[in-house]
Amino acid sequence: MKKADFTPEAIHDELVDYTFDRYPPYDELMELGSHLYFTDLADIEIASVEEDGSNFIVDGNATLEAYTDLGDGDRWEHAIPMTFSYEFDDDGKIVGERSRDFDTSEGDDYEVERSGHRETFETNIFKVISLLGEPISPPDKKNLHGLLYVNVITVLECYLSDFFIARIKEDKKLLRKLIETTPTFKEQKTTVSDVFKTMDSIEKRADTYLTGLVWHRLEQARRLYDSVLSIKFPSVKDLQDAISVRHELVHRNGRKPDGTEYVLTETEIRKVIKLEEELVEHIEEEWLRQSDPSHTNP
Repeated sequence: MKKADFTPEAIHDELVDYTFDRYPPYDELMELGSHLYFTDLADIEIASVEEDGSNFIVDGNATLEAYTDLGDGDRWEHAIPMTFSYEFDDDGKIVGERSRDFDTSEGDDYEVERSGHRETFETNIFKVISLLGEPISPPDKKNLHGLLYVNVITVLECYLSDFFIARIKEDKKLLRKLIETTPTFKEQKTTVSDVFKTMDSIEKRADTYLTGLVWHRLEQARRLYDSVLSIKFPSVKDLQDAISVRHELVHRNGRKPDGTEYVLTETEIRKVIKLEEELVEHIEEEWLRQSDPSHTNP
């Protein structure tokens, strides 16, 4: 091959063979889960080609298309930017690697109007699902499932808290609604002489109140979302039942009131995840609808 022969089309198959079969980047992409599969190298661009004796140094970038198998037919798609510098021989074969880097801070394909809190929620849920697929012994799996069940509830709690607090901080009208509709603040008294001092500290008081709430108490969270953000929750009875199980796991070492022990399966954990995803989707859609009246649910 000559220098001019090193085009994206000419080196595609060799790059795929090197990346997928000879030196797959599993260690470099561990954070994407253990059940990672590669499908293609797309958008290959050549930045430079330099002769080095009888060989050629080719620098460029591409997109590694892959997915993580989450089980039960679910998968997490990835489009991972990649930069590379390889040494090719004159037959177009890679004979040396100078550098190879992957950018795993890929963005998810959410609409830009959706909150970044949903992205964080999905990322944390993905981590839980990845751990569910790890091959471990039955006794360890029992302990792991208990920990993951608790963690799934915590992920929802963080989402509900972060989403609500962010809305209050970015909109003074919502802050005012919080103060005017929440019993904790309605019951507080202030004198005329302290009114300006109270106004100066109102944001701090609101922040202290919100960060101190236990957000997995869904009835309390439901009232706040309704009265302040005008977002009405759908039925959360099944989620409340799951939170009761979480309480037993945390405070009674996994024992039910009758003394028997919870033995949680992967299916039960996935059921709670699905319930949470439905609630988060509802909140996001309702907020998007309020922000953009022309938006309708897909």
